[in-house]
Amino acid sequence: MTRRLLGVLASAALVLAVGAGCDEDSDSGAGSTTTYTLSGNLIKSGVSGVRGYLKLVAPGAPSTSAPKYWTSSTVFSNGTATYTFSGVATGSYDGYAFIDMNGSSAGGASAFPDAGDWTAGPGEITITGNQVQNVQEDDWELYN
Repeated sequence: MTRRLLGVLASAALVLAVGAGCDEDSDSGAGSTTTYTLSGNLIKSGVSGVRGYLKLVAPGAPSTSAPKYWTSSTVFSNGTATYTFSGVATGSYDGYAFIDMNGSSAGGASAFPDAGDWTAGPGEITITGNQVQNVQEDDWELYN
């Protein structure tokens, strides 16, 4: 199953930061790493009133891997939601996303799709500065 996520997430309106999280230890003091923002839109016709969940994992890691970074989207309205990852370090990641169609996910770093949810990924993402990437209509596959 090929899932594209390079169109991972964002552009079409206001970008709201919602529930961004990071499981990596943050550097403090001298030598701190510069971090960036990855944001975008999730686009899926017919979807309203639910959230999407997104995570960045190590390159080549499966979707079940613990995230290096995770976030949730705004609530979908008329087929669109926005997302923002803040504090993402320079580097390469694989991105995964899902739309929680039945609202059963508890969210957070351990969020995972169940039957009937829409999924996208992996998508290769290289962070070298602030980026805007969208997950397009045809990037989604139904999770069984």
